[in-house]
Amino acid sequence: MSRRRVVNRRRRAAIRRRNRNRIVVFSLVMVLSVVGVFSMVKKLPFFKKDVAVLEQRKDVGGDATVKTENQETVEKVSEEDKTDITKKLNNNNSEDLKQVVKMTESTKDRFTDKLQKIYKTVGATVVYSSTNESSTVVTEIPMGDYLESYGSENGWVKVNYQNQDGYVKLENVTKIEDEKMFKVVDGVLIVNREYRVPEDFNPGLKLEAKQSYELMRDEMRRDGLDIKIISDYRSYDEQRRVYDSSVEGYGKEAADEMTSLPGHSEHQTGYAFDFWTNDDTVTIDDSFDDTAEAEWLAKNAYKYGFILRYPRGKEAITGYKYESWHYRFVGPELAKKVFESGLTLEEYFGL
Repeated sequence: MSRRRVVNRRRRAAIRRRNRNRIVVFSLVMVLSVVGVFSMVKKLPFFKKDVAVLEQRKDVGGDATVKTENQETVEKVSEEDKTDITKKLNNNNSEDLKQVVKMTESTKDRFTDKLQKIYKTVGATVVYSSTNESSTVVTEIPMGDYLESYGSENGWVKVNYQNQDGYVKLENVTKIEDEKMFKVVDGVLIVNREYRVPEDFNPGLKLEAKQSYELMRDEMRRDGLDIKIISDYRSYDEQRRVYDSSVEGYGKEAADEMTSLPGHSEHQTGYAFDFWTNDDTVTIDDSFDDTAEAEWLAKNAYKYGFILRYPRGKEAITGYKYESWHYRFVGPELAKKVFESGLTLEEYFGL
């Protein structure tokens, strides 16, 4: 065979390989578009134009700007993953391309047991027992009310509303855009001096937290001790009355060290509890600090999902004076990590 034929054959083979690679990359781009990560495609050598991600925004009830969940997929891909994906795409290696598909598939929403965010309904919303409109109706949520989201799949959102689990259509809910409102980190709704919840947020006492308290109390009784709840869920208006009363009794400066402004109280989340000895004396002061019950809680509450929210010596971080009676439910797994770290919630999450 002549040298020219060999060269031509090699050239045609190279062209075929290059075309196959282009076809593979183009197919991958179509997959990425379904997942919603168009922003990564703009670095492909075969595409010269940037692809913009457009966000439709609207106001609901005049409270805050919101956007639908479908427009957020791009945000779920970390910058490190974006760089890695782009690098693999540019290599045009078949194994790399397969890995990219797996990486982008992982950015899709999935149902989970961890709180993801708080949504607001855009109209009267039906909660179903499964992801099927012919399934049993669990409850109905009025327009403009809030519900906890535990991920979404195929146009459905897994939710909890007033301690009732179910599923709602994704098109019926919107996300609150205010960065200081409904801050959720690792499944925990953060409420402190910086992050808040709105006046009309009324989730009630969380059943899981109350059940964990009952288990913890049973264990304390076996150890010859007992406690009671002197405060759990408080509405915005109730917190306003507590704060105003504190200002009237102690002055604003002292009140701000011991009492949350309305909207900034963990009690409004339904996950916070004030515990006290199970007797007739309730003074809400440091008299609880040296009790056997306070000592037991400090050593064991984490086993039941509770953390001491305002520890001694952390006043500059939490913004509140030490409260030996105030505990926040975050679940046993996270509570153990926070307890063993010796950090406040703000320090643990780097807030």
